[in-house]
This record gives sequence, C-alpha cells and structure tokens, in this order.
Amino acid sequence: HARRAFISRFAPSRFLAGQMQLSQIMSECVRTAYHADRDKRDALLALWHQEFQERVLHISDFFVEAREEELREQEASYRKSVDNAPVAIFKLCPEYGTILDANVVAEKAVGFSRNEMVGMRIWDLIPLTERPRLTGLFEETHARGNSSSEDLHLQTRAGELVPVFFNAG
Repeated sequence: HARRAFISRFAPSRFLAGQMQLSQIMSECVRTAYHADRDKRDALLALWHQEFQERVLHISDFFVEAREEELREQEASYRKSVDNAPVAIFKLCPEYGTILDANVVAEKAVGFSRNEMVGMRIWDLIPLTERPRLTGLFEETHARGNSSSEDLHLQTRAGELVPVFFNAG
C-alpha cells in the first residue's frame, strides 16, 4: 500500500524539501501574525517545530517502509527466478566455498536437499581429482572478478558424477 499512496509519487528528498519549505512559510506566517505577542509567538513556533520534526520522522518511516516492501518483492522475485532456473545454481561464500543456498535443480542434481547442502563446502560435492582445478578457479575469481570452466563435475549423494559448467563472478 505504501508505494501507491500520494506521497510515493515524489522522490523522498523532493517531498521533504517541499515539507521544509511549507514549514518555513508557516513559521513566517506565525512570526508575522504574532509579532506583538512574543511569548505566544515563541510557544507556537516551538510547537510547530516539534510537530514538523515528528512529521519528518513519519514521512521518513513511510519511505523506508516503501523501500523495504520493494526490496522484499525483489527478493521474492529473485528467489523465484533462481528456483525456477533450468540449471543448478549454488550461492557460495566466495572466501571458503561454503554453500549458502541452492536451487531446486541443484537439489535434484546432487541428491541433497537445500537444507542438507547449506553449510557444506562446495569441495564436498567435487571429486577429489578435480578439487585442485576448482581451487584454481576460486583463485582466478578472486584475482579477476570472474572465472568459468566447462570440465568440472559434481558428485551426487550416490557417488555418480554429473558434468557441470562452473561460472563465478
């Protein structure tokens, strides 16, 4: 609901700038109207300032809430895209190769559930003979920002080898 409201049509900085201008105009009106009654003028300005600060907090909360909602939707869309991808996708810790997440195709390819794989290291799914090559790919990824290889395999729960295209970056 937050992204569809009236104020969401404006950039946060633009909307807050408009609110600040409105506050300055209102403050000037109070100063003009109560120029002869200093005590009442100062009390009204203090009250107006307090109300304006609360308004700014509410407006900021509104924009933060809208952004959080948008990020949740983007994350759900990304998750759906990854889960429905036709290839096995593993999200790895770049430093240690720990599996942080995997999609449904990855689960089917290796015979482990997502929950079983999370926390494992990718090395646990690579045949011993190919681990030095994977180590080299990790080093290349750290040095260049990306790497790929078409000649690696994953080892399934049953011990079978599944050919994979490794792409990192």
